[in-house]
Amino acid sequence: MPFSWILLLWMSLLSQPVDSKPQYVVTIEPLSQIVQELSKGRAEVHTLLPSGASPHAYSPKPSDVRMVSRAKALFYGDESLDAFAKTLPSATHFALFEMVPEGMRHHLKRQEDHHANEEAHEHHHHGEDPHFWTDPLTVKAMLPALTKTLCRLDQPGCPVYQRNEQGFSKRLDALHLKLSAMMKPYAGTVVMQDHPFFNYFLQRYGLHPVGVVELNPAVEPSPKSLKKIMDHARKNKVRLILTHPQLNDRAARLVGENLGLATLRLDPLGASVKPGYESLLLENATRLVTALKGVLNER
Repeated sequence: MPFSWILLLWMSLLSQPVDSKPQYVVTIEPLSQIVQELSKGRAEVHTLLPSGASPHAYSPKPSDVRMVSRAKALFYGDESLDAFAKTLPSATHFALFEMVPEGMRHHLKRQEDHHANEEAHEHHHHGEDPHFWTDPLTVKAMLPALTKTLCRLDQPGCPVYQRNEQGFSKRLDALHLKLSAMMKPYAGTVVMQDHPFFNYFLQRYGLHPVGVVELNPAVEPSPKSLKKIMDHARKNKVRLILTHPQLNDRAARLVGENLGLATLRLDPLGASVKPGYESLLLENATRLVTALKGVLNER
């Protein structure tokens, strides 16, 4: 950490009023929504990235550094998702993915297993998939660890965090039931993604993701790799290709055009949906249902 950032952090801690509301900073919108749910009525939560901005291409601004330095804690996803967070001058950093129970974490397959880009020999996400927030039951499972963390940071506010956790957990159960009903008619449908951004949702609700076009968003597939991807899609009878707005979808659209497959843009970071965690998943699920209806009616 640069000395100037250390000095800024030290000065900001000295200048904070003792009785002020706790200030938390979270890197991306969907993770911020989770922290906000537990902090309602007690703390202020600020989101570092603009809504929908990709954490893979983010570079902190001086104003971001100041905001983080004044906060009680900085929450981020995982070093494979928003690694820049660890370079910022926060008093404490917490990776939310580490709060997900080990048994509920998804592990990415080796690229050779799904014929993705042979030029990139290392996983962009180092073997684990940090996009846990697309499954409400996985979010529910990590809430106790997050609540304990908030209670350690702000002991007087602990009853508020605990009460909010109970209420949010019940809403997550209700959201899961609603999503289950929406997705049940499409269970078993085979899809491909441009990047492994929706695995938790797809596997929770019975869809079958069989690979990605670009495991590493920094490396575009070669013509040889694209042919392998298309062969893999044909073999597995892929019905729909999912993309997202934070990354270039040119390669995914090319695969779709060559195979006569529709592509659907989902939004895991919430740039084009109403604010709120439930809205994020419900609106994406509605888009997916609409697309699947059209695709399956073509049979």
